[in-house]
Amino acid sequence: MRRIAFFSKLSVSITMFAISHCSSYTLDEKICKANGCTGNTVGNSGGGPTPAPAIPINRVYLFPTLTQVDGNFGGRPGADALCMAARMATTFPENQCANVRAFLSLSASDEIVDLATNYGMPTVLPFNTPNNTLLANNQADLLDGTINSTLAAAGITLTAAGWHSFSGVGTANGTLDGAANCSGGTSNVANGRYGLDNSTGTSWMSLTQAVCSTRHLLCVCF
Repeated sequence: MRRIAFFSKLSVSITMFAISHCSSYTLDEKICKANGCTGNTVGNSGGGPTPAPAIPINRVYLFPTLTQVDGNFGGRPGADALCMAARMATTFPENQCANVRAFLSLSASDEIVDLATNYGMPTVLPFNTPNNTLLANNQADLLDGTINSTLAAAGITLTAAGWHSFSGVGTANGTLDGAANCSGGTSNVANGRYGLDNSTGTSWMSLTQAVCSTRHLLCVCF
């Protein structure tokens, strides 16, 4: 009986060790494990797994956060953290994408149209959703006022409240609405501009402004 109890405790300890190590993987480590690593998969002398040769990304992926938040989500750091959590739970056709940013305008120097300059988002690649539906052929096409498919038809189904964009005034060009951006994502009592999931016209990004109540964010992975 003592021997059985010992092995039972050992089995539980090994299981808990495996769970704790797997849950502690960074995004880069999880992507590496999904796409092939060499060496120790839980860490090497450099502090992480040795990645397989880089595989070029051929698309930028647009996807939603897992939860809705009001306008006080902590600005850029909070928005990007919500997007990183959603990326960890989302599988893409090119699952090696590791650069994750919230897709919204927060200030005159941090607009959707600035994502390429500020964070290195490609401008010439197609923009797709996780189910590989094409939204636009490149950034210019994405921000020209229309998209190829509604978000809902492309697999991004939001509530009727839509998504926080803080962008455009009667246009979907990715520029800041200076009067409706929930104080840069730090207020739930100010106004914020939002977009819808059922439009291919300008209202996909810029329907109108309203009180900064709970809505999804959109994110990009590249």
